[in-house]
Amino acid sequence: MTWGKAVLLAPEESKRIGHWVHRGRVQLSLSRRELAQQMGYRNLDKGCSRLADWEAGRDVPRGDRVEVLCRALGQELGELQVLLNDFSAAVAQQEAAAEQEQLRRQAVDLAALKLLTKHHRLLLDHAKTILEDPFLAAIRVPAVSIQLAYLGARSLRLGELLGGWLEGSLVIFEESGDLYVLRVAGSPLSGRGQVLGVSEGVEDFQARGLTALQGRLGSLLKSAHRGPLEETGWSLSQLIADLGEPVEDAVLHDQSGKELGRYQHRERQFVNASGAHDLSVWLNQKTGRPFGDWHPQWKSTGKGLTIGQLSPLRRGVWRGDSFQIADAEGRIWKALSGRLEGPRPQLRYRLSAHFPPAVLAWWVSHWTADAFGGMETQQGEE
Repeated sequence: MTWGKAVLLAPEESKRIGHWVHRGRVQLSLSRRELAQQMGYRNLDKGCSRLADWEAGRDVPRGDRVEVLCRALGQELGELQVLLNDFSAAVAQQEAAAEQEQLRRQAVDLAALKLLTKHHRLLLDHAKTILEDPFLAAIRVPAVSIQLAYLGARSLRLGELLGGWLEGSLVIFEESGDLYVLRVAGSPLSGRGQVLGVSEGVEDFQARGLTALQGRLGSLLKSAHRGPLEETGWSLSQLIADLGEPVEDAVLHDQSGKELGRYQHRERQFVNASGAHDLSVWLNQKTGRPFGDWHPQWKSTGKGLTIGQLSPLRRGVWRGDSFQIADAEGRIWKALSGRLEGPRPQLRYRLSAHFPPAVLAWWVSHWTADAFGGMETQQGEE
């Protein structure tokens, strides 16, 4: 991790260090240039820039600069070392929390893959109905994607996935049984990568090498480069529930982990502290045919080309698709795998599963979250 990123994880601790450096310099009535000279910098402009970054909390002293700085300020090493230790501990804590959050989000995608694995035969049995209905065919499956280095990446709609299964472009034919592809990732140039799929009679998904799809990467590439994606308010979980299979509730938590409400797919209701809210009318009128006055937006985050993890085009690496909706005050909310982000950093929520976008749109439209994470009802249809 770079030090620049580290100070972003522990801004308060880095500012305390900056205050300590600034106070020590002012007490000695030294300019930054004079202090840099006492610290032995030959390039005084570089030394002044370094001191300015320390004092502003944009960076912290490290390595041999710690002892040199203390000596130049006539200060004991111990006080600054305590501050640096606090800084390191705060960074480590934030890193651990970020890693846990990343694992939680991955678990949400993993659960979606397992839902597909468990019910892929059910979906194939109803493929004709799904493919003939643009509303159902446009269902997003965020965990299912094509990611080909150099060529592009995108998540697949349910209709694309089922179509690929039926026509064979997303099937690996093996003597032991056909493998229905769920996810493709890797480089067609090197042949390195992984294909995840599901087979008949196997409860969990399986992995194969990217070479298992050689000769069909062209058609997959066309899919990855298709135009804007359709809008739909349904999810895979909602469709499976509508087909009569049990689906776990999708739960919404605040940042502390407190449950704020849960969506029950079969009943089509959202339950929270104020009671059970029947969404059947909302779902039928607001996200059915036609869409009415509800205008969701799907956006691809970080869309672009990549050449592996060390690519100079790393900023363009595809990070997935996000669903965006405006609340009653016109503020934009964004939903990604496992989280819902409001217009302010305090307004971030955890999702236990891939909610139907229409349900999140209802929540955003009917509930206003304040800066402390609470909710108060708004006038509107329930």
